[in-house]
Amino acid sequence: IAHREEILNQTRDVFRRARPGAKISMFIGAKHDASGEVVIASVQSLAIHLSTFEPTQFDYIVIDEFHHAAAKTYRKVISHFQPKFLLGLTATPDRTDAADLLVLCGDNLVYECNLIRGINLSLLSNFHYRAIKDVADYEHIPWSKGKFNEALLSAALETEQRAKQVLDEWIKLEGPNRITLGFCCSIAHAEYMANYFADQGINALAVHSGSTTNDRLTAVEDLANGKLQVLFSVDLFNEGLDVPAVD
Repeated sequence: IAHREEILNQTRDVFRRARPGAKISMFIGAKHDASGEVVIASVQSLAIHLSTFEPTQFDYIVIDEFHHAAAKTYRKVISHFQPKFLLGLTATPDRTDAADLLVLCGDNLVYECNLIRGINLSLLSNFHYRAIKDVADYEHIPWSKGKFNEALLSAALETEQRAKQVLDEWIKLEGPNRITLGFCCSIAHAEYMANYFADQGINALAVHSGSTTNDRLTAVEDLANGKLQVLFSVDLFNEGLDVPAVD
C-alpha cells in the first residue's frame, strides 16, 4: 500500500523481480483487480472500496511511506484489515507534528538504519550541500503554519534574475553533463523554471499535479535515459522516487 502512483509502479516492478512466478494485480485508480497473489494498492482506492474486502483477506500487508499512516485515510484502512503481519516502511519516521507512528504497529520497531549508517553500508549515496546567497528577498513574504505564503513566494522566485542565478550555479556544477531534479515551490514556479531553461537551449520539463503537466512517467523515463537534462517538479518527487541515474 502506498499513496502515489509512481511508488506503486516501482513496487510492482520490484515484486516482479522478487517473485517472477506470482500473479501481481493492481488496485489503483480505474484498475480494481484484487485477485493477485500480490496486490499493489493505493490507500485512496482501498479506503473507498473497503467494504469489498474481508478484514482477514490479506496475510501480509506492507505500507510504504509509513510516515503518512497517522492520516485519517490510512488509519481507516489499517483499522479495517487484520493481517497476520503488518509491516510499515519509511525513510522519514520523525514527524514535525510529533504523531506517534509506532503505536500503529504495537510499538514494535523491527529495524532502524539512520542516514550515516546507510551511507557507510553503501545503501545510500554520499552527498554534500552547496549553499549560495539567494538573490530573492524573503524578508517581506508572510510566514504562517510552518511555511511561506505560496503565491507571494512564487512571485518572488519567478524572476529572470533568480532563474539566471540558478542556471549559472547549475552550469558551474557541470549541470549540462548531469541529470538533474529541480524542486520548486508552486506549479507556476516549476513551469517558469522549465521554460527559462528551455529558452537557454536546455532540455527541461515541468511535472506537477495540474492540468498542464507533462506526462510524469514519460518525463522520468526520459530523465533516466538522458533525453532530458532537468526535470522541475512540485511535491511529487519529495519521497519514494527511485531514479538511480540522477547525479
